[in-house]
Amino acid sequence: MKGSGFPSVGVDGLDGRHQALRDELTASHGRKTGTPWRQIRYKQVLFNRTRTSCPRFASKGKKTAYSAATRFPLLVCAGCLAGCGLINATISQQAKDFGFQREILQGKPFQHVAFFNGSPCADGQWHVYLDGDGKAWLTPHRAASDPTPKKSFLLDLMKSDPAPSMYLGRPCYHGLAHSPLCNPWVWTQQRYSQTVVESLAQALQRRLPDKQCRIVLIGYSGGGALAMLMAAKLPQAQGIVTLAGNLDVGAWTRLHGFSPLTGSLDPARQPALPEAIYQIHVTGTEDKQIPPNLIIQAIHKYPHAELIKIKNLNHQGNWSTIWPEVLQKIRSHLKKREVNQ
Repeated sequence: MKGSGFPSVGVDGLDGRHQALRDELTASHGRKTGTPWRQIRYKQVLFNRTRTSCPRFASKGKKTAYSAATRFPLLVCAGCLAGCGLINATISQQAKDFGFQREILQGKPFQHVAFFNGSPCADGQWHVYLDGDGKAWLTPHRAASDPTPKKSFLLDLMKSDPAPSMYLGRPCYHGLAHSPLCNPWVWTQQRYSQTVVESLAQALQRRLPDKQCRIVLIGYSGGGALAMLMAAKLPQAQGIVTLAGNLDVGAWTRLHGFSPLTGSLDPARQPALPEAIYQIHVTGTEDKQIPPNLIIQAIHKYPHAELIKIKNLNHQGNWSTIWPEVLQKIRSHLKKREVNQ
């Protein structure tokens, strides 16, 4: 897809990016190159993933060029794109049990699964929940066929939220990994890309019944990064709430020794958001994945931002214990806004 930043794989041949991947993998076999080994392995997986794991991407009667040249064992995901993987329906069932309404929203260019609790903007506000990255990788060298988490505690939080709310799914999550525009780049290296952010914002905007509706973006982990990035594109954004938010992507990758998320935006490297958008950032003292100090450093440029530290809470801990307090803070900000208007 031209200009999208994502590779487009044809049935009968390689596009430019996949041709480049093949050439690099072929050149890397048996000699040193300027590309680190870990990146070579990563690119090998993506090449395998999109060319050989599904029949529609495999050339009939041929071995792929990379496998003949490099002799690496074939690494493929358990499922695959283009309809030959199983759809993860666990979260959909969870949402159904809560009585939420499911819709597929059209962003640009992606589709997004969304779950609604109440009518959007019924009382002039709308809480939009953005989940974490899920399981982007099965192993350090194998991308997942569907990154959707099995369950989401954000749905539990949304159930207890009296305000009209929506859980907005990321592109290619919730059973949409087989869609034509989807490939592992979307949920790995480009998980916070401009294309992903704009598609989420577009899907949300198109569903707004009232352009004056006040929006609060609520993000967990990687969803916190998306909340910060989306706020800049939504004139209706009134507040941001993050739970263990990945607010400095570069610092996070360096902390864990991950490869940089090339192609992704980093909230810490973006222009500061307007002070009119209030920010509440919640972190657990025992969070080893996104430690409190990363969040503190990231929000240093926002003196008006509020930080809440929860003792003995880790990344996957019981966030519901703090949720009534957070909802009360959101209501307080809403009342202040109404008084000042």
